[in-house]
Amino acid sequence: MFFLIQSRIAIFSSLLCLCFPSFAFINVESLRQSGRDEANGKTKLEFNGRNGNTDKVIIQGASTNRFMMDKNEVLFLLSYQYGETSKVKDTNNGSGHLRLTRPYRPWMASEAFLQSQFDEFQNLTRRNLMGLGMRWRLFEKPAHFLFLGTGAFHEEEDLKGLPGNSDMRGNMYLSYLQKINNSSELSSTLYYQPNFKTFLDFRLRFQVSLEVKMNSFLSIVTDLSVAHDSRPPEGVELTDTVYLVGFLVNY
Repeated sequence: MFFLIQSRIAIFSSLLCLCFPSFAFINVESLRQSGRDEANGKTKLEFNGRNGNTDKVIIQGASTNRFMMDKNEVLFLLSYQYGETSKVKDTNNGSGHLRLTRPYRPWMASEAFLQSQFDEFQNLTRRNLMGLGMRWRLFEKPAHFLFLGTGAFHEEEDLKGLPGNSDMRGNMYLSYLQKINNSSELSSTLYYQPNFKTFLDFRLRFQVSLEVKMNSFLSIVTDLSVAHDSRPPEGVELTDTVYLVGFLVNY
């Protein structure tokens, strides 16, 4: 098992380096509801561009990998996003996420997670967090899955030109997956992360993805991501929206 995990991580890392491709969204529920007990994962490369009066390009790559250790589930996610407008860099962010899920009942599990991220154009030099929570299955049918996550995390962040700070935040999410047919899946996730010091300081993130399979390992994927920070750093917009289309490899 250890050798299998090592081999797969090496393959995933190589794919990311070859692709050079915000916390990108990959359909985690699709991995979880695949019915496979062994390791599985998805790696994708997406683009968005515009030519004419304004030249704009965004490239995003992400990989989500799932391993089973006895009955415990391990999720490992990596993402990177780069963009230019009129050949001037204006997007540069990335993140890594590690999550352990331990089931207690078919409808209930505990979660522990670590995350690290940066975002140059939101003046975020570094944000590290670790947290705990519970995951609840609210609804499950052959083609529909709905889950609720509740918990909290401690974060430490460094913002450009400001002293470092730390906070405790709540962490709540709704995760939905619909299997439209044998070749198409629609998934979405909504996150709400309030600061325990003041609930007027909160983050919202909504992500939706449509995956259409071309064959057993290759899919076309369309992603929409909307991120809102009620109290962003000075000079940073409250809301970011990104729309991307690309290819996804299932393994």
